[in-house]
Amino acid sequence: FETMKFARDLGVTVILDPSPIREVPNKFYSFADILTPNEVEASSISGISVTDYNSACIAARKIRRKGPGTVIITMGELGAYVESDSQSEFLPGYKADVVASVGAGDAFNGGLAVGIAEGQSLVDILSLAMASGAFCVGGKGAQEAMGTREDIRNLLEKQKN
Repeated sequence: FETMKFARDLGVTVILDPSPIREVPNKFYSFADILTPNEVEASSISGISVTDYNSACIAARKIRRKGPGTVIITMGELGAYVESDSQSEFLPGYKADVVASVGAGDAFNGGLAVGIAEGQSLVDILSLAMASGAFCVGGKGAQEAMGTREDIRNLLEKQKN
């Protein structure tokens, strides 16, 4: 957690994907600005079985008490639940023909980081992140399935229609 603390001290937004789940020191999650567990990880961290909107809401609130400013529980094609000071909301996911889920969390967090770097609103950031994850599950391989900005832009446009 020293790296997270160092980054926070420099004013860098720290995004933490808590995979794989393991024992962590007290206050570990407090050094993350944004924590992005999937439903299995959120269940482990919170002690609440995350299976739907209601359980995601309860788990996210419990996880936030561990210190991260924002908790985003990713739930595959169901969508994502975000809990922060300014937002408590479930956002529906994107339809995708799943070939493999390897790399989906990395794609989600990559989209999240791009949206933050571009100064987008939280809803737009989450749309970009979810579209990035949805695009990734449509291909084989972790790196090979990652979408380009053009790929993700096209998916976002297609979902609007």
